[in-house]
Amino acid sequence: MFLEWAFCLHLFCVSFLEIIAFIAGIVYLIGIGKSRRWGWWFGGINAGIYVYLCLELALYVQTVLQFIYVLLAFVGYWNWGREEVHQVKKRNLAFHLAAIVSCSILALSIGYTLERFTDQALPIQDAFIGVFALFATVLTILHILENWYYWLLINLASVYLFSLQELYITAGLFLVNFAVSVWGLYAWKTNKNV
Repeated sequence: MFLEWAFCLHLFCVSFLEIIAFIAGIVYLIGIGKSRRWGWWFGGINAGIYVYLCLELALYVQTVLQFIYVLLAFVGYWNWGREEVHQVKKRNLAFHLAAIVSCSILALSIGYTLERFTDQALPIQDAFIGVFALFATVLTILHILENWYYWLLINLASVYLFSLQELYITAGLFLVNFAVSVWGLYAWKTNKNV
């Protein structure tokens, strides 16, 4: 009886945390889409909760990524407080091709290492999402338009990853993130000085 109660309590806590992270994640994306500095605080809250949730699921790349997101939330908040960063910038195709090749090599290296030496769940998929999400976050901090294209793909891949781990609320968050990323891309494209 006690074990059943403890298990239900654990599921409730995880679900409750997942809901709080969901709300913080949506508020973060809306803030970032509107180029509002306060959005970074909600990104930090979202990431802080996911540090715990991903560690519980043995998604080690996601755990490290979420911890880095907490740190990057502070960097983003600081950087977006500077006047000159509000101009949306673009990078050329050569930049993105080099980034895609570099991120893919790094993701494969991390994924295969985790697959061989840990009990990591879905190491290759998790590594690709993690590496590209970190890169996209840096582009977001620097106010580079193409970050949204990366986020569209990352969010769809994350729906798949978290559905496989039965974190359906989180998978739903990434589906909503996909829709908000479409809006963010449109907002940044139509208003270069957001």
